[in-house]
Amino acid sequence: MEDTIVIYDDLDLPPGKIRLRKKGGHGGHNGIRSLIEHLGTKEFKRVRVGIGRPTNAQPIVNYVLQPFAKSEADDVDHAIMIAADAIEKWIETSFNDAMNQFNQK
Repeated sequence: MEDTIVIYDDLDLPPGKIRLRKKGGHGGHNGIRSLIEHLGTKEFKRVRVGIGRPTNAQPIVNYVLQPFAKSEADDVDHAIMIAADAIEKWIETSFNDAMNQFNQK
């Protein structure tokens, strides 16, 4: 598990932002809830990629399954590239170094 990393969308981060975490709960994310149940642990590294929340009364399930708005697509694409850079940093140095560098942006 120490070499496992999960990259996933996060409603609580604005589009284009990422956050690295060593472990934690599911925070209401059904995919992470399922992973925790199947793996039997919360002890896995994560890269949260911000997708923001819907700005209207749209149900969350519909929001997360639809394509990104044109105004947000570039930010999300950029966040994916930054997430890849963060993972490379982890491989080259340590996860703490990656968190220190990329959680400040």
